[in-house]
Amino acid sequence: MTISFKTMVLSAAAAAVMTLPMVGAAEAKPGARDGRQIIMVSKPWFGHQRVAARGHWRRVATPVINNRIARQSRRIRNGRRTGRLTRFEALRLNGRLVAIRSVLKMARIDGRVSQRERGRILGMLDTNSRRIVRMANNRRGS
Repeated sequence: MTISFKTMVLSAAAAAVMTLPMVGAAEAKPGARDGRQIIMVSKPWFGHQRVAARGHWRRVATPVINNRIARQSRRIRNGRRTGRLTRFEALRLNGRLVAIRSVLKMARIDGRVSQRERGRILGMLDTNSRRIVRMANNRRGS
């Protein structure tokens, strides 16, 4: 009896899907006092960390990052309104801001933003700021 590669891959995928609910249940553990479940969350650049699955986290204060994101968004909006940025340039720059916001959200997921995470986000904001200046000034004749 010959089994094709496609059949073998599909059966392995089906077996993996069947075991997923069991793996998730094995990793969840009750919390210390309030009964919340603790799960493992993987941050792409820092590995696994323990995080509460349910419940309210305290707001992680990042006023410097929040203000820089707001200022860059305002600069993009003003550049588009005055004609210094094209529609596609503004879309690209706003897309970068969305990516920065998502990295900030991932950094906040464990209840604190470490110095390493903060430095990475600030570096991304520096790069985006330079891109805004470069794109706003790339048409010398106008």
